[in-house]
Amino acid sequence: MIFNDDSQDLELVSDINMVPFIDIMLVLLVVFMITVPVMTSQLDIQLPQSSTATNESKPKAITLFLTADGKVSLDDQSLTQIQLQEKLTAIALQKPQPVVHLEADKNTRYQVIMDTLLIAKNAGVNTLGFVFES
Repeated sequence: MIFNDDSQDLELVSDINMVPFIDIMLVLLVVFMITVPVMTSQLDIQLPQSSTATNESKPKAITLFLTADGKVSLDDQSLTQIQLQEKLTAIALQKPQPVVHLEADKNTRYQVIMDTLLIAKNAGVNTLGFVFES
């Protein structure tokens, strides 16, 4: 509040100071003047068209089971370590490469799991997921 200096004349000046409002409006005007042309500008680009139809279907997931006694099975087919290497190499060569899900018994030794992961890595499997119960 602003008061006059005269001690006799104590009158309250009740004017609204418009300068801060004008400053804010000018800043907003400048911001909109800069952003609107940027948002509306577009480039006319002619993208090339594909001559072949791309019909990529998702590959089915392959489940790799490890039992508590260390036996390995791939989609319910029991395998030896060498057979597993051959099957995973064939899977890794597929385009697109299917996802391999590793499902191990909770009592499986850690070494068996690590050996299986190493076989999958050496076979060229890129995507491997772990399956567990919550």
